[in-house]
Amino acid sequence: MSTGVPATGVPAARSPVDPRADRLTRWSWIMVGLFFVVLVVGAFLGMAAVSWLGLAEGQLLSAAGGAGWLVAAGLLLLEVSPVAVGAVLGARATRLGGGALAVSAFAVNVLLALYALTVQLVQLLAG
Repeated sequence: MSTGVPATGVPAARSPVDPRADRLTRWSWIMVGLFFVVLVVGAFLGMAAVSWLGLAEGQLLSAAGGAGWLVAAGLLLLEVSPVAVGAVLGARATRLGGGALAVSAFAVNVLLALYALTVQLVQLLAG
């Protein structure tokens, strides 16, 4: 009489995930961590740009005119780039069957990108 349990006593493994989806999901989560590193680097570069543009401490980059807007746009692109790449990787991993971990990596990357865009645009437009 067979009970459906393997004769070896080893439980059946869960369905295998495509190795590409697993790798893309891992890299998508790495981009989340890289976002925070780039955020700190961007803050230091922003402080250096304030002094380079001849602004007083506490002034926004937009107060420097066109050069300030150009530097602010560059810093915004720098800060958003890791999570934009992470969102693309998470979306690809989701399409390849990466499961809930891939979907959550995609969602976290998108939310961090929206956060960075919102904060930067509010600071530029409020000043």
